[in-house]
Amino acid sequence: MPLYIDNKEIVVKKHSTILQICSDCGLFIPRFCFHQGLSIAANCRMCLVQVEDSLKLLASCAVTTSPNLKIFTKSDVVKKARESIIEFLLINHPLDCPICDQGGECDLQDQTVMFGSDRGRYYEQKRAIKELTLGPIIKTFMSRCIHCTRCVRFANEVLSIDSLGLIGRGGKARITTFIKALFISELSGNIADICPVGALTLKPYAFMSRSWEHKHFVCVDFFDSFGANIRVDVRNNEIMRVLPYGNNLFTNFDWITDRIRFSLDGLFVQRLSTPFLLVAGFSSFKLTVCSWAQISSFLFKIFEEWSFCFFFSKSLCFNFSKISFSLGPVQDMRDYLAFRKLSSGTNFNFKFNSCFKRVFFFQPVFRSNYTFLFNSASFSLLESILVLGLNVAKELPLFNVILNKFSKVQKRDVLLIATKQQASFSFITAGLSMVAFLHFLLGRSPLPII
Repeated sequence: MPLYIDNKEIVVKKHSTILQICSDCGLFIPRFCFHQGLSIAANCRMCLVQVEDSLKLLASCAVTTSPNLKIFTKSDVVKKARESIIEFLLINHPLDCPICDQGGECDLQDQTVMFGSDRGRYYEQKRAIKELTLGPIIKTFMSRCIHCTRCVRFANEVLSIDSLGLIGRGGKARITTFIKALFISELSGNIADICPVGALTLKPYAFMSRSWEHKHFVCVDFFDSFGANIRVDVRNNEIMRVLPYGNNLFTNFDWITDRIRFSLDGLFVQRLSTPFLLVAGFSSFKLTVCSWAQISSFLFKIFEEWSFCFFFSKSLCFNFSKISFSLGPVQDMRDYLAFRKLSSGTNFNFKFNSCFKRVFFFQPVFRSNYTFLFNSASFSLLESILVLGLNVAKELPLFNVILNKFSKVQKRDVLLIATKQQASFSFITAGLSMVAFLHFLLGRSPLPII
């Protein structure tokens, strides 16, 4: 399908919006409300383009392409429209860029320099909005808000939180909560990443550093089995923050969990330097300070007397002489190879536990059945999903996002045999134990057969 963008012919293989096609061609179109992980709102009007035979400028994020469409992104009319929109957005925006935590990576700041005017014509008093209380993570400065509604769509579509919304009209419009409720979720820190201005930032990161002081390197989230891509920002050999990296459709879809985002506090602020023992009493539990020698001798006695092994369907067991190590359900066969390589120069006797021989589905050929290495498009081909023994919202928040979309958007069934939980999606449950799963396999469960 041929298109013409700024008098250049471009061949497009599939229908898409004008903004996405221009981005694929390396042509930058400014935007504030558009985000690839959220629905299209088209309310910032910053991405206006001129289309031939159209009386008005069109929002490129909401207009799909058609054959032989002629698009102009750098005409005088488009440049004047962008300049006017920037001037309109800056009417009530405070001039506090030197103290804003978004400085250096603010979309409004960058696009004002690129597409805005060199002077303003507004000399009236700017409005001020009362700040919100969204919990211990999110810091608000709502006078900077430009009403892009990214935070509202993220809360509604990804987190299933309906308390955040846009109320009022004209100059009295503002983003606020309908009721006095905290913004609590396992993915709440992402709302600061998608905010294009400094209206929503992170409280732990407030006034800590600037973006141009950081060096970046890419890493992988090790707190769950998703392996989300993350970007670690370092200043003077000190980790300052953790952010999502890229748009990886196989893992995190632009989001990361608060667990990995604020895990750096355990490296400096809340790091444990002394081992503790949890001693159970008659009426309560008590933490007792001890030394590393006491801990090592205590653990060695335990490993000599008992061989710790969980249920065979949830772990892999390896024997190192008298000490038995058990790997949890988020591990796979690659850990076996890693342990074997590390123990090759030692006297450890590395063997499989006998229970491993009975678990045929742990073989590498069935590895995709128990690890989360998938493409998001593959879920559209499934008729239903069975979740076994997993608190989705707490243990795998990114998987909770997928199940939320699977249940609400695709209208498919999510079958649940797990612990008690408050999920953001509708599900069918048949019990909380492995007995319920065995009944399901034998056809004695109220769950529908997959």
